[in-house]
Amino acid sequence: MDRATEIEYCRNVFETLFKREPKFLRVIDLQDCEEWKIHTNLRIHIRQFCDMLSDVIKHLNDPQLCLNSIREFGSSYASEPSPEGCSSSPRPHVPSAFWETFIFALNNAAKDMQVETSSRSSEVSNFKV
Repeated sequence: MDRATEIEYCRNVFETLFKREPKFLRVIDLQDCEEWKIHTNLRIHIRQFCDMLSDVIKHLNDPQLCLNSIREFGSSYASEPSPEGCSSSPRPHVPSAFWETFIFALNNAAKDMQVETSSRSSEVSNFKV
């Protein structure tokens, strides 16, 4: 997967998550932000998720390394303080429903990517004929 596709996939995951459950925007301190889709905080979370996803893909043959990357990503939500410029308190508790919705968003983004890839393959096949 090229980096642009990876970033688009990760963006789709977060946008699906926050469209489905806007209350979870408080997890990344964007609960009062109308323009959350273009906010720097969202880009930071997308990049962190992309980095973790790249590590997992790179180490698919080593489940322990994959698990460590996923755990590190998840634990950052429990331990990171709020981003600079926001409240100085630690992040609020991340409810399990956040992760359940995150998993839904992962599956949804993967299906979207599969449909898009399938459509492109069909277009290429039709073009060659």
